[in-house]
Amino acid sequence: MKDRLIGLGTMALAGLSLWDLHRTPARRFGMAVLSSTDFPIVVAWVLLGFGAILVAATFFAGRGRRVAGVASAGAALNTQPNPQPSDAPSPLMAQSSAERFRTLRRPAVLLAATIGYVFVIPILGFYPATACYLTGTVTAGTRGRARFLWALVITATTLALVYLVFHIWLRFFLPRGSVW
Repeated sequence: MKDRLIGLGTMALAGLSLWDLHRTPARRFGMAVLSSTDFPIVVAWVLLGFGAILVAATFFAGRGRRVAGVASAGAALNTQPNPQPSDAPSPLMAQSSAERFRTLRRPAVLLAATIGYVFVIPILGFYPATACYLTGTVTAGTRGRARFLWALVITATTLALVYLVFHIWLRFFLPRGSVW
């Protein structure tokens, strides 16, 4: 039920966005291929599609589990007589507070780095801020001796592709900072 409500809310948000964007006059910037409303319209259509998929998945989730009161084939192959849900706490709650901190440290650091990245873009500019962010997050997320070299390769490739797509192909200039 929760997924269905989230899907319906996403579809409503996308519908409102599309309605508002179609009322907004499109502006072209120089020789740009896309207008100022093209990308938000694409994002709204994608949201509408994902919301519809989420709602449809909730309707089809219960099908195939029972046929005329008989359990599905997957449940029939189960060798346990009647598996009951465990009353044991979740693995995260069974851990001590120090273990929970270690478990949640990596996502918390990634979230903090992402928030910091958003605030650093106006100061450094898109390319230097993205280079620092990608190099740091890829280095922190990979293991091995060559992880920093691997992070530099991924960062250089990503920035080159972003430059080619946005600067060369779409003629859309990404934010420059006060320093860069």
